[in-house]
Amino acid sequence: NACCGREVMRCASLALVWIAAWAAGATNDPWFPCSPSEVASRTSNALLKWLVLDQQPIPWDMYCLNLSVALDYADPGSRQINAWATKLAANASEPKGQLWMVAGGPGECGEELIPTLLKWDMMSLLGGEYDMVFPDHRGTGLSSALYCPTPTLTGAKACTDYLEQTLGDGLQQFTTSNAARDLHAMLNTASVDGQVQHVYAISYGTYLMQRYLQVFNQSKDWPASVILDGIVSPDRTQFIAYDMDVSNVGRVFMARCESDLFCSTAFDGYSPNTVLEKLFYLVDHDLPTCFDSLNQPLPFPFDTHKHMGLSFLFSSWLFSGLDRVFIPATLFRLLRCNKDDVAALNHLMARLPTTSFSKIPYSSVTSSMSA
Repeated sequence: NACCGREVMRCASLALVWIAAWAAGATNDPWFPCSPSEVASRTSNALLKWLVLDQQPIPWDMYCLNLSVALDYADPGSRQINAWATKLAANASEPKGQLWMVAGGPGECGEELIPTLLKWDMMSLLGGEYDMVFPDHRGTGLSSALYCPTPTLTGAKACTDYLEQTLGDGLQQFTTSNAARDLHAMLNTASVDGQVQHVYAISYGTYLMQRYLQVFNQSKDWPASVILDGIVSPDRTQFIAYDMDVSNVGRVFMARCESDLFCSTAFDGYSPNTVLEKLFYLVDHDLPTCFDSLNQPLPFPFDTHKHMGLSFLFSSWLFSGLDRVFIPATLFRLLRCNKDDVAALNHLMARLPTTSFSKIPYSSVTSSMSA
């Protein structure tokens, strides 16, 4: 009512400016509502589809960020690729901040941590006051994944050839340094005034964050805190030997079985490592094994890649001080294969999707993450 004449025009103009500013702010939010089904629909990676769909329903609102970043940061005009993150929103109407969970591997994507955090009820531990954010490293998950149409353990060269044909020299840009730059871009894009950002990094994620702190050591846009859990030392770690290192640890563990009276008795005097090699020989040559006697559907990727499935299963157990004891027991039952063994293995297979297979890496090519 105070507006009249020119004042009416002035008030109307101010109102239009305010509405425009409000509209711009309303559309400035980089996050968009999404769901496990939508995440699954955006990828051709069958394993990622299985993981996110297996976790439904997720008891918090889910949002996604799909940022375009330069493939080559030295050439801003180069091809654009995706940098993806998934967010589980805090229950609070005005969250205190964001907790960014940087996964390991290399090769794991952020969504892989969701099942574990659901198990821990992490949101409750945070008082429902922090958004939990799961970024996908460059080359994993939905961040322009280095994914081959038919990844197999024996087809690593074919997979590498496929990626070289698809990306050419751009494949050399999938490095830890560029993954750090992608993360910095996502953190800046998702920052909210008045909210703090914390980063919690696990395993290879600590390697990535140490590189992040080097690349951006002069930046004023650092997170409020960076937590390194299970530190991977940059000067002592060569990921190109990762598979061989895990294999060697597995052989040492099976040698422990051989020196244990109870464990070794099950293998009738044969070396457990020799028996393990026999199982893989049977699988690789499509010879009869106890798998043929199971009536329980085998979880991915057992159904089409038994060697890969066994490797992932045993290596995931090896990482757990409690679960690794299942390796010789499962090996024993797979080879003896009597009625009781079949029943036990069916019981095991029925429970794999929500236990050991949450540790399967998403990319069959991870050694490029070294620079």
